[in-house]
Amino acid sequence: MPYCQNCGAGIEPESRFCSECGTELDPSLDSKSHQPDPAEKEQSEMGPQRPSQGERPQTSETSQVGSEPTDQLSWKHFSEISLGKKLALVGGGVTIAGAFLPWFSVEFLGTSVSRAGIDADGIFTLILAAIAVVVVGRSRLGSWGQKTWIGVTLIGIFVAFLALGYINDPWMGVDENPSEEAETLVNIGIGLYLTAIGGVMLLAGPLYDKYA
Repeated sequence: MPYCQNCGAGIEPESRFCSECGTELDPSLDSKSHQPDPAEKEQSEMGPQRPSQGERPQTSETSQVGSEPTDQLSWKHFSEISLGKKLALVGGGVTIAGAFLPWFSVEFLGTSVSRAGIDADGIFTLILAAIAVVVVGRSRLGSWGQKTWIGVTLIGIFVAFLALGYINDPWMGVDENPSEEAETLVNIGIGLYLTAIGGVMLLAGPLYDKYA
């Protein structure tokens, strides 16, 4: 008995078209050459398989999503990390911003001259804060890790100590004591206050997660 070369259904010898799928038949082919494999015939009768209920078909997109690491920090995971790490990340950002803003300003004869943090010791706070942000960002979401905790804590201590020291004494580190008139000319800039706040946040982050 001849078989359809498209769907494998049995057909009458004199038929020109398959009664199941409508494919035009090739009369030059005999019945043996078109007899389908049993497995192929069963699959053609069942039709295309569909995923069971609740099963999601595997695609290249879903496979890529499934292979993405979940322990690396990204902005979509920011809400999932601990409060201490949020404090450290925000504190690092505040410290970096403060390094580019004026730390000091001097008013003399009606003119004002400001000096940004990166023109002085602010370059050190900028580098350390950037390191802290990268280290915290690359750490796992669940825990700090001993080295990360110690490193960020020390960075916070240094940044906060340096900024608060300059706020208390703008002439800190100067060998000669300035005159009283010179001391009155120097004003503390917004960048130094932001650096102090950022340093405190960098220090508070790891301490909060460990002791709170």
